[in-house]
Amino acid sequence: MFESNNEGGEIDCFYLSIVVQETIVSMAVAGSIIGAAFGGWMNDKVGRKRSILVADVIFFIGALVMAAAPVPSVIILGRVLVGLGIGMASVTAPLYISEASPAKIRGALVSINGFLITSGQFLSYLINLAFTKVHIYTPKFFKWLIFVSSISFFVSGSWNLALDAWGCRSSCCDTVHVSVVPSRVS
Repeated sequence: MFESNNEGGEIDCFYLSIVVQETIVSMAVAGSIIGAAFGGWMNDKVGRKRSILVADVIFFIGALVMAAAPVPSVIILGRVLVGLGIGMASVTAPLYISEASPAKIRGALVSINGFLITSGQFLSYLINLAFTKVHIYTPKFFKWLIFVSSISFFVSGSWNLALDAWGCRSSCCDTVHVSVVPSRVS
């Protein structure tokens, strides 16, 4: 349940039931399950790089939807979109890294990916903690917390697009030479 305190009817504060709060939280997990299943299929159909870019765009749109949400049902929709992006990226990114990297450092790069994801989650908790300690509870305060999550699009998605647009990725990858030697079966 939510309440409007101003003349324009715009929602100032959310007073959500426990069920609605649990639904909002769980929809990202549900979306990521669907996104992971869909991401595997999408990897095969359009390739790893395009799948990562699609996941980035879906995540960004979901963050914007949540930041602009006037009612809880729109937040739920945004959480599903964010979950889809997370699920698709969680399947595609390690696969892309392992296929594009030389065998000597493949394991380290995939491990660094997992470490950076976990570090990013921890950092987001710290940022949200800092926001809550400010004690500036304005009607749209929570939207700033949600909008901060869309910054990752500019770090990952735009970076991928920029590398391809400038042709940097192909020239960088030309220096990596991987030789395939058949293994002996004893």
